[in-house]
Amino acid sequence: MPPKYVSETEIAFPSLSKGLKKVAESLLHDPITFAIHPAKKIGKIIGVSETMIIRFCRSIGYEGFSQLQEEVRKEMMHFNQGPISETSHYEKNPYIQNVEEDIKILRNNLQYLEPDSLSSIAELMTQSERVIVVGYYQSQAFAYWLYFNLNYITGNAYLYRPEIDARLLDITPKNSCVVVFSFYRYAMDTIRFAEEARKKGITVIVITDSRVSPAIEFADHVVLINLSDASLLRKGPVTLSIVNSVLTEVVKQVNQSDIPPSMFKYFIKDGERKNDDYDFD
Repeated sequence: MPPKYVSETEIAFPSLSKGLKKVAESLLHDPITFAIHPAKKIGKIIGVSETMIIRFCRSIGYEGFSQLQEEVRKEMMHFNQGPISETSHYEKNPYIQNVEEDIKILRNNLQYLEPDSLSSIAELMTQSERVIVVGYYQSQAFAYWLYFNLNYITGNAYLYRPEIDARLLDITPKNSCVVVFSFYRYAMDTIRFAEEARKKGITVIVITDSRVSPAIEFADHVVLINLSDASLLRKGPVTLSIVNSVLTEVVKQVNQSDIPPSMFKYFIKDGERKNDDYDFD
């Protein structure tokens, strides 16, 4: 279960003013700042007044900032505290500690996974005439990973390139879908692309890190990745792991469908390597 301040913020978010939403987004994506700084300093960091911080605390059910800060601190301590058997042996090795931290985040995300929804998304990717994958900045790496592997499996993936694809949606078949990676601080071009696709009747899948992500407004399907207590570099392993789980399901569905095997002849299935899996021409 997410901590109270997260759930209450997500519930209140649609009714908040623009300034309060700015505070809400900062709390959800950088709770450490709220745990270590006074309200006045947090206001300077995110560009709002101290009064705005206090108003936000009251809008999500807290008497004041100190009460919210105390809960955030307790949650930080709980998140960072692992079983002694897992940490004591590795405490002098920072590399192993970092890997353990990634594993912890992956385990934490298991409670948020919705298998039926992921199966529907995999089926949609398999049956769509075209799957357009979109990601900006750091998210571009995730977008390319999905595009590259999906195209090997089904041959129907397309990586959106804004410099040459200005009118891409105008020539996209209706039986298509768009997969959007949108992480904090949400790129406006990604959100606009999702909005335009939705207006044209194209199914939109949004992979994001918060229930208050602005791209969700235009989504038909949402894959939520919990990163509220993680640093910037932590989003990679968990995002790719969930994407890989969908790709694995796509492989299963392709194997059971009428799609010609040549469409994914390069893809190594179930760890098997055969001579005809490679084309050296």
